[in-house]
Amino acid sequence: MVELFVKGGGFMWPILAIFVVGLIFVGERLVHLLSTQRWDLGFARNVADTLSENGALEAQTLCESGKGPVPNLLLTGLDSLDKDMDGIEKAIDSKANVEMSFLEKNMTWIALCIATAPMLGFLGTVWGM
Repeated sequence: MVELFVKGGGFMWPILAIFVVGLIFVGERLVHLLSTQRWDLGFARNVADTLSENGALEAQTLCESGKGPVPNLLLTGLDSLDKDMDGIEKAIDSKANVEMSFLEKNMTWIALCIATAPMLGFLGTVWGM
């Protein structure tokens, strides 16, 4: 494997650097997404049960203890209970857009690594001829 790397020429080092940077960003996104997995449908059911049994204040406290997009969206809905159904839907939709942008953070860097590494490989192939 090292032999092939050395035979690849000088363009292999930037490709390796891009690979490492891309791997770091992928690892960061993976850790972030896995950390939000525990706040899933079971948590939403627990909040719904708490809301029906103990009221909105207890359900809000439960949501504030959570971390991630599901507790944040549920908390937004609970904070908007004084509004009509359209107002609640708009508040949740607005918060969902914010949460999606947070989940998509650093994806542009991953896409840049995906696009740049093959171009360097092609350039190294042409340059080496």
